[in-house]
Amino acid sequence: MSPERCCLLLFDFLVGHAGKDPMRYAPVIANAARLLAAARAAGAMIAYARADHRADGGTTAHTLHDSGPRAPLITGGTPEAEIVPELAPRPGEYQVRAIWTTTW
Repeated sequence: MSPERCCLLLFDFLVGHAGKDPMRYAPVIANAARLLAAARAAGAMIAYARADHRADGGTTAHTLHDSGPRAPLITGGTPEAEIVPELAPRPGEYQVRAIWTTTW
């Protein structure tokens, strides 16, 4: 693979997810940090995909499930929606905010 034709896409490495279970996420973040360092060193494009949900729930799909109540999604613009510091974007790297609407 040639770096100029590759992109490392990091998806939802958010404080709100990692903070729920730091012990579980620690090895995942450590592995992602090593991969990120290698991609940066090779000159690959780096992008972060984030789901910035609206506080009013307007970007949340209504689903039926039998597993009990679901935790609220992480709301865009809150500290929980920030990328974990270990993987923080640098200038010139891309952040793709996935904002979508639903109509029912």
